[in-house]
Amino acid sequence: MLKKILVVFMNDTTFYMYTGFSGILYSLYAASRYYSLSGIRLISSESAKEKIKRGIITQIIDVRSDLEWKIGHYSLAAHIPVTTISLKTLQNNNIFFNDGILVYCNTGQRARYASEIIAKLGYKKVYYIDGKYSSLV
Repeated sequence: MLKKILVVFMNDTTFYMYTGFSGILYSLYAASRYYSLSGIRLISSESAKEKIKRGIITQIIDVRSDLEWKIGHYSLAAHIPVTTISLKTLQNNNIFFNDGILVYCNTGQRARYASEIIAKLGYKKVYYIDGKYSSLV
């Protein structure tokens, strides 16, 4: 049995309510607009390899844990665990505002979260892949 869904969005003065299928559609639309405007982009590993080859991506960040890093990592990546990302850690790793940055983890979840943080710090060309670093090799 299908149940009704109520999705509520609010800006400064207005509540928007959507129910059922239209609520789901609007949620997907709003999420896609947020990510397209936030400066972060989900790309395939094939696209990432091409951007690395063309020099569009110049910095690669592995945001996994120390243990995951020790087990294996992409050879050109800087290791900055997601819990330690800050402007200082990025600059200490020679990652600058005009760099094209690729972020990865094992599943894409930490990479997406880290990409959001990096974009909020002022970086404009931030990409992440949905999957493991081994897809870059």
